Amino acid sequence: MPVYSVEQFREWLQRAKRGDRCCYWLGHLSAAREGPPAWMPERAAWAYTRLADAVANAAYYAYRAGLVTLAQRRTKMFGYQYLAEKK
Repeated sequence: MPVYSVEQFREWLQRAKRGDRCCYWLGHLSAAREGPPAWMPERAAWAYTRLADAVANAAYYAYRAGLVTLAQRRTKMFGYQYLAEKK
C-alpha cells in the first residue's frame, strides 16, 4: 500500500497487522531530501523536499520505536521503493 503523507503513514501504522507492508517513498529518498529535481517548479520543490523529510522521519521514528522494519527495493521505473513492514 503506498502512502502519500505522514498522516497516511500513521494511519497505516495503526491499522496494519504484523507482516503488512507499505511503500512510503518511490524514487531516490536521499536525493529528494537534499533537494528537488531541477525541472520542478520552485513552489512544488519546497513541498517535495519537505514531504520527503517528513515521511522519512516518520518511518525512521517508527523503526526506532520497534514498530516496523525498514527496507528498500530497486525498481526499474522509479529507482527505489522504500518499504516499512509492521512487526
